[in-house]
Amino acid sequence: MDDDTLFRVSVDMGVQIPNIIYAVPEIIDIVADSYKDVHTVLENAFKKVNEDPSQSIALANSALETIIKRILKDIKPDYNRKDTLYKLAQTILKEFKIAHNETEITDIRNIGSGLLKTAQAIENLRSNHTIESHGKLEDDYVIDDPLYAQFLINSVSSVGLFLLNFYERKYSKKEESKSKQSICRSECRDKRGSR
Repeated sequence: MDDDTLFRVSVDMGVQIPNIIYAVPEIIDIVADSYKDVHTVLENAFKKVNEDPSQSIALANSALETIIKRILKDIKPDYNRKDTLYKLAQTILKEFKIAHNETEITDIRNIGSGLLKTAQAIENLRSNHTIESHGKLEDDYVIDDPLYAQFLINSVSSVGLFLLNFYERKYSKKEESKSKQSICRSECRDKRGSR
């Protein structure tokens, strides 16, 4: 079986394959229902890993941007929609209070710094070393090795999973709790009114 077919089958089955992309099955499962826009971009990025690594990297960058924008839309609706990945990562890490939170232990703050550096590297690769690069000259290096695309998509998948899980754990439960309280208050008022 060729790598592309093996890769697609592994994603569909949720099976990890050595030397392929490990976080793919999990993120595909998470974004399939609630984040269809992210799902579509990731699927396209995954499909192009072997046939067009440069395009795959550009799509992975877009997928991570979309994940962050979807989260920020809920927790900080006034964010700048024109921001690129690095600036979006700064904004979400600030909102999550990960990168510059003096109350967190140093190692947690370091994770935030690492996530920011990862976002910056992904954006730089997309902007400077893909076919989609801005102002690319004929002799500029363009990534054409699937190994780099696999690494980058693995990184995007891992970072995306962390951000989505952090958001779901820290914010969705709060919203769920507020919604339940609101329903309870409404039901209590209805009961009092019917007496």
